[in-house]
Amino acid sequence: MGPSPVVRFVTPGAFRRPRPPPAGPPRRRLGRVRAAEAHEFLLRFAESDGYQYCDAAGIKLYQRRISDPPETMLEAVHDVDRTFQRAGYHLPLWNTGTTQTLPLNDPLEEDTAANHAVRFYLTGLYSRNRNLARMYFCAWGNGKIPLVLQAEGQPPTKAGLFVARLQQWLAHADIRSCGHGLRIALPENVWQGEFLIPDEQGTLRTARIRWTHAGTAGIPVGPGARSVEYLDGTAREVDARDTEHITERPVLIRYG
Repeated sequence: MGPSPVVRFVTPGAFRRPRPPPAGPPRRRLGRVRAAEAHEFLLRFAESDGYQYCDAAGIKLYQRRISDPPETMLEAVHDVDRTFQRAGYHLPLWNTGTTQTLPLNDPLEEDTAANHAVRFYLTGLYSRNRNLARMYFCAWGNGKIPLVLQAEGQPPTKAGLFVARLQQWLAHADIRSCGHGLRIALPENVWQGEFLIPDEQGTLRTARIRWTHAGTAGIPVGPGARSVEYLDGTAREVDARDTEHITERPVLIRYG
């Protein structure tokens, strides 16, 4: 899946309850540092009770290269969670943005940007079992970054429209599980999120979003499948005998 992601810790005490006058190490912002140094600082800060009055911990997650799959951020989430376990804290994590050098990168190709935008949020959902509670998209209205959703005063890009479609799919959904590859009996390059989504009558129905981080895979839609929906707004009816061509662009399969 390419190079390991990097992680940057920012203002460790950013999300605080009212508290007595601060003691111990001052709050600070870390710039571009090696991941090992960032984790050591986080551990020292936690061991000094820096998180005693915090409701959440802010981190910045991003790929090492802007063109890397969003799923590479999962390694960083895993490492942060392990560092908090070592420190004895179990705070929710908020991904508050990306690296400040982001605008220095060239724009992503339109289809890649659209696919990555959707998978950015799906990666966040996938990370909920590692205490990642919020996923913020940095500089939403900025038109000078590699992945633009909607520049100020302009119509939504393809990426913005795809994110809106994902929001429509999952507006009232509950997450049942997330998985990847052979551990859930899928090809190694395939990812899946399983949800319960209410139908027109309010009955909860199973739905699965599937995608790859690279390449393609032909996968049977499975028993009970009734439709496949695409991010461009199109759909097709299916049954258990059908196979869906899974690509780097997520699809929604509805069941029941």
